[in-house]
Amino acid sequence: MRPLCLISIFTALAAGCGQVGFNPQDVPAEFALDPGRTEVPLAISGSFPLVRASVNGAGPFWFVVDSGTRVMMIDPGAAQQAGMSVLRKFGSVNAGGGRRTGVIGQVRVETLKIGQAEFRSFDAMVADMAPFRSQRAEKIMGVLGVSLFWKCRFTIDYPASKLILENFDRPFAQTGSKHRFMHRGDHLTISATIGRTPVSVLLDTGSGVGIEISEELAAKTPFLSGPDPGPEAMTATGKVRLKTGRVSATLALGPHRIKDPPVMISRNDLGFSASLGGEFFRHFAVTFDFRQSMLYLKRTSATPIKLTR
Repeated sequence: MRPLCLISIFTALAAGCGQVGFNPQDVPAEFALDPGRTEVPLAISGSFPLVRASVNGAGPFWFVVDSGTRVMMIDPGAAQQAGMSVLRKFGSVNAGGGRRTGVIGQVRVETLKIGQAEFRSFDAMVADMAPFRSQRAEKIMGVLGVSLFWKCRFTIDYPASKLILENFDRPFAQTGSKHRFMHRGDHLTISATIGRTPVSVLLDTGSGVGIEISEELAAKTPFLSGPDPGPEAMTATGKVRLKTGRVSATLALGPHRIKDPPVMISRNDLGFSASLGGEFFRHFAVTFDFRQSMLYLKRTSATPIKLTR
């Protein structure tokens, strides 16, 4: 049996919230970090950055740190252990094509702790993580979206396998390349080029692939090989068959160049031309600074970046 590929699953799941009127207060009312910086271990599973966090004193549970999703999501079992009551229950939502997502509900998080950092008083979404735990990401009990981190600077250091949280007033050595990101709806994007085509790229650490492009972009991009039928992917709405190939073009993101990279092609229902996932980011220490709307990409290796998927 061919393994499934997990791509953009949490981004798609969170996108369904708007259909049911889920308008959360998802930015923590308070953020406390004394002495101003904390480091915690990361587990990298299939290019997913996983961190342990306690919720309302329960846990700790494993969460994906997902820059492609805004809201926090938590599995019903973990929510129950944390003593949460579902404030609103939405049921499944329409994802198009007759497909439905899993159960979605709304809860209130009183405290979430990562290392010495504490996030207080915000809304989260209850979503069934079981379909994703049955694949390579078996530890997942939830997802930490970017709104959780809006009151701090955070770094996903893939090579060192650690997550770093810092107060904004703490000095920061701005090493590595610097990229201004934009807020496009609930998502973060940066500008890049594929060949001569400028593209708006979704930043999606919750995707296990390196580069995903839309069918529209694939249609006007030359390929060295493919596109061919690829693996099945587990998405928020079930399994879909992807296409894969290797483009005859260079991905350029500031000083970073990847010549003729492999790509996955999908419908990209969220409307982005391309996205960068964990297979790309695993080569960097990735820092998000929401006060400055800046992304920093730092490499410790001078070898060319090679993507396997």
